[in-house]
Parts: sequence; C-alpha cells; structure tokens
Amino acid sequence: MLILLNHLDPDSTDLSSLPNFQRLKNHSLSFGQASVGHLFPIPQVSHLVITAGRVPSHLPWTDNVFWDRAGVLGKKEQFHSLNRLTAPAFSKILSGVNSSLLRKIPGPANSKLVIAPKIDEAFPLASPTTESRILTGDPTNTAGSEAWVTDGILSFFTAEPDWKMVMASFDNPNPDFLKSDEQLGRILDYLEQNNLLSETAIILTSHPKTSAKDPVLRYYLKDKDLKSVLKLGAALKGKRGISEVYYKKEISGRFHYIRVFRSSPLQNQLPSLLQSLASENSPDVLAFSAESPPRIPLFVWSPNLRFDNPVIKNQIEQTHVRFVDLHPIVLALLGLPQDSGLDGSSLGIESLIY
Repeated sequence: MLILLNHLDPDSTDLSSLPNFQRLKNHSLSFGQASVGHLFPIPQVSHLVITAGRVPSHLPWTDNVFWDRAGVLGKKEQFHSLNRLTAPAFSKILSGVNSSLLRKIPGPANSKLVIAPKIDEAFPLASPTTESRILTGDPTNTAGSEAWVTDGILSFFTAEPDWKMVMASFDNPNPDFLKSDEQLGRILDYLEQNNLLSETAIILTSHPKTSAKDPVLRYYLKDKDLKSVLKLGAALKGKRGISEVYYKKEISGRFHYIRVFRSSPLQNQLPSLLQSLASENSPDVLAFSAESPPRIPLFVWSPNLRFDNPVIKNQIEQTHVRFVDLHPIVLALLGLPQDSGLDGSSLGIESLIY
C-alpha cells in the first residue's frame, strides 16, 4: 500500500496530536534525508515518477503542462494544462509509458486500486490505466475528501479480499493533519483487526509545502536560437531574488542545461535535479531562487524488514531517498525482480529484508 499526502512536514509526524502517524513511524524505516529528487514537486509529476520509476526527463511531461509535440491529443505542438485533461486524454498519453509498478505486481487489474479525489492526480499514478481500478471523484465537501478516500479503500478491501495493491492520494486541505491522522488510523485498524498487517507492506510519504512564490521560473521559447536564449537569460539576471539561470542545449543527441548566471555559490542539489529534468519536452530556460529543496517524510513498513541491527538501520535511514526510488523499493520488499532500466534504486534496503 502506497499512501501519498500533501504538505506534511517531517517534524509534524512526531506531534502527540498525530498518534497514528507516530504509530506507523515507530514501526517503520523513517528516512530522515528523503526529498522529492526532481524539479517541480507537484503531484502530477511525482505520481508518474513513482509508478514509472523514471525521472521526468523520460516521461511525457516535466511540470504542470503536457507539450503535445506528436499530436497525441489532436493538433501538434499544443500545450495542455494537466489539471484540465480528461481521463481518456490521460489514457492516450500514458499508453506510451513502458515501465509501470502496477504492471509488475502480480494479479488481475481488479485486485489493484488507484484512488484520488482528482483525475489529474489519480491517472499519473495509475499508469498504464489498464492495470488497475481507478477511482476518482469530486467529493461534495472538499474538507471530507480524506474520509472519502479512506471509505473507498476500506470498501475495496471488503470487496476484494485477495487485493494486491492500493495507491492512494489524499487531498488533505487541513493544515493540522488531524483528519489525515484519523483516516490513517482507520486503515491501520482495519489491517490489524483482519490480521493483514503481517502480510502488508506500507509506504507513506508526502509532497512538500510549495512556496507562494514559485522558486523556479520556466520559459518555453518560440525562437530557440542561442542569441534569443542568452538575451532572455541576461534579462532574468536583473530580476530580484534570482540566483541562477540555465538554458537548454542539445549536445550529441542529449539535452543538457547550461548555466549562464550565478549570483553566489549555491549549496543545493541543482545539478542532479537538472539532470532529472533535461529532455526535449522540458523548458528552454530556467531561473532559480536560492530556496533549498525541502525534506519530505517517508516511512516504509513491511513485515519482512528486520530491525535487529540498529547501526545498519540508522545508516539506511540516513540515505538520500527520492520519489523515483520508491518503485524499486516496492519491488525489493515484495521479492520481485528489479528492472535495470529504472532511474531509481532500492538503496541497499535488501540488507534489512529477510
């Protein structure tokens, strides 16, 4: 089971007011150095990164728009906002994504559930869309969407006692996370009462809080000649708060981001993040503020994880884990073959599996 929330801070999971987060955390690997691992940490990108096990440069979109270069949805070279795409449109786009966590989990499609209140969060997680049930909706009371998702999960458990996988996205609007904690408790109680905790792997994580000011400005240019690109880069240097500017360049058939401006030496993970993004579909120019990538909570519980060696456990928990690593981590927990084509890694978690 994979549970995804929005904007949960890692430190909040230790609050006494959230006993069920603590309940799961106390019996899990808790990765203190976990981060998104790619630029534009929005659900539509991250959900596809998780299920595909690939960084955004290998996927149909890299931020919140789909650049339809091939005309999959109609006219070529059109831009489509992801939050306006329909379910059939997502199915068409995602049919070209080859790697899929859902496809690698044994069992028929009706034994796997992907559930989220919003279409644009459910379908990227459900790639390809033929490999699972997909339940989406727009609950009448947005504040009750967490209960709606939990109700759907528990109904699925009841209807499919031989279920294989659940991937759930909670659109939690409450900043105190009390309702999220309550719904997590309902799920854990059900699994415990039905003797399923002893055979269920659970991964819980969250998207970080997003700043009111976009930390990354991106530009898609009609005129892509170097003179035009550098002219825009020079203009961006003068913008207040901009710390770095990069432009995209194709070299020997591969795309790279070349830095044209830096106001001061930055300490963050920009080089590796840029490598995860550069592709034909990514923006032509990027401008960054000095904001560092935030940490995210990441708990991994599985009955076949052993914690009897605290030194090894602590070493693994301090490993830098990204969303792209969750795909191979799930495969490792389930004892399934690893795919050499993935961009993520199970990060030595095998040493704690028995």
